[in-house]
Amino acid sequence: MSEDRTVVEQVPVPGMQITFQAPLSPDGKGINFVLALPAEITEGDLDLRLDLIGKATRRQQAIEELPIVKQSLYSNLKLLQTARKEHAAAQARHEAKAAARNKNLRNQVELPSDLAQHDARILQIEGQIAGARTRIPYLEAIIAGREPPELFPLSANDKAEAAD
Repeated sequence: MSEDRTVVEQVPVPGMQITFQAPLSPDGKGINFVLALPAEITEGDLDLRLDLIGKATRRQQAIEELPIVKQSLYSNLKLLQTARKEHAAAQARHEAKAAARNKNLRNQVELPSDLAQHDARILQIEGQIAGARTRIPYLEAIIAGREPPELFPLSANDKAEAAD
């Protein structure tokens, strides 16, 4: 019985190794790509390979971030309800104190209030909700491999101001 023997001789090819590392999530997860490329690779081919790795990295980051953003949106919607109730209660207390105090005085006196703090808190929560509602479709598009929507679209007015 004869055996076919093939001898493969490995010849070193001049090249380079590129390591691409990126964080994936706040809990410390990361991703690491290692590319072995020939030394004579063209700049265009190198850019294509790096773009492919960059796209894969962004997708993995989006997969990790999406549940966090959705949870944040859910929490902030609940928090907004509570903040609005607290604001209404503070407004009622403020109006009751002002009415009681002004009842005994000839001139109306405005009492300082913590309503501004409640207003600021509500605005902050609403901003976080708006940010999450914008970010979710962006992340979903990246995960699906579609072109993501503009995160911060400029209005026609903003574009005109930027051109000036």
